[in-house]
Amino acid sequence: MGIIFGISAISTSYLTIGTALTGFISDLRMSYTKYRNFYIDLFIAFIPPLIITLLMQNIFLKAQEFVGGFGI
Repeated sequence: MGIIFGISAISTSYLTIGTALTGFISDLRMSYTKYRNFYIDLFIAFIPPLIITLLMQNIFLKAQEFVGGFGI
């Protein structure tokens, strides 16, 4: 049950943040390029975080150590 909860929490977080980032990227690109391409926005929003997650699997733990150490 814990693994199922963890995977569902990570997936919903990834999708909601990605959806918000897609809207932000769309607005930003609209300011500079004056045309819309939903698939390019999805690619920019979802692929770089996915690559970083796959290549640097401990990056979240390092960020937590930094924030926790900074707070102390």
